[in-house]
Amino acid sequence: MEGEKGIYIAKDALTILCFLAQNTVNFIKTSNSPRTSTINIKLKSYLQVIMPKTLTLVCYKQSRFFPENTAHWGLLLQEQGAKSGRLFHVTKESYRTGMTDYRQDMNIVPTFSASLRASVEVASGLDLDVDTLDRLCIEVARGRRFDFVVNNCQRFCAQVLQRLVQNGTITQAQFDALATKGFRPLV
Repeated sequence: MEGEKGIYIAKDALTILCFLAQNTVNFIKTSNSPRTSTINIKLKSYLQVIMPKTLTLVCYKQSRFFPENTAHWGLLLQEQGAKSGRLFHVTKESYRTGMTDYRQDMNIVPTFSASLRASVEVASGLDLDVDTLDRLCIEVARGRRFDFVVNNCQRFCAQVLQRLVQNGTITQAQFDALATKGFRPLV
């Protein structure tokens, strides 16, 4: 019981530290000094690592050339409580080349997209940074064939999520819960 109490205190301290750092960044953003610009860059880099993240599986409507019941899947990583985040997904170029073409898109606000069909939170409060998720996506995409049925964007997201289970970032139960919410690759 004593150890659990220490964990809660540490989490509370980290939350307070993140709040103070974010407010400092907001203050610096309003300053015009060149020195504060350098500080802002360093703080943003630091916050990128320590701010708890939320990982969401997002599904977008495909173009009219695809069957109606299909969707484009991607993984959205956001600072907890933020409106925008980075989308990790495979591109349409994959269809043309037959190889998985992975990409990140920054400052994505999924609720602003008319093509958003569904989204589900995979997990929140994660100790997951952009570089780690990027590295996992690159590993999954490396030399990977791409097709409409099996090796598609849905399977890509599932494979990245399985890597996050393997490295302990998310639990198997969190991954399995996606299927109960209707998020299953076609094959």
